[in-house]
Amino acid sequence: MLIKTIRHKHRGTIRHLLRYMVEGMEREEDMMIAHNLPSFDVEEMTRAFRANDAYRTDPRATVVWYHEILSFAPRDSAHLDNPQLEAIAREYI
Repeated sequence: MLIKTIRHKHRGTIRHLLRYMVEGMEREEDMMIAHNLPSFDVEEMTRAFRANDAYRTDPRATVVWYHEILSFAPRDSAHLDNPQLEAIAREYI
């Protein structure tokens, strides 16, 4: 498993990422965990992120939010099903 952390410095990029994630779930078996978010609606999630960002005490902070990606080798996909992937993601969270 490879873990990739992407640091975002611009507040406007959150809507693009959320839209990419939600619209990328085309198949019934696709999965996304929205931890501490109100729903899978892009606008509601964007509002939640922005409301949370209002609590930032240092507006000069360079990193606004982090995007974590858990990636597996293609040869491992035959051995991983959704319950296993969800367990791994929840343990990581």
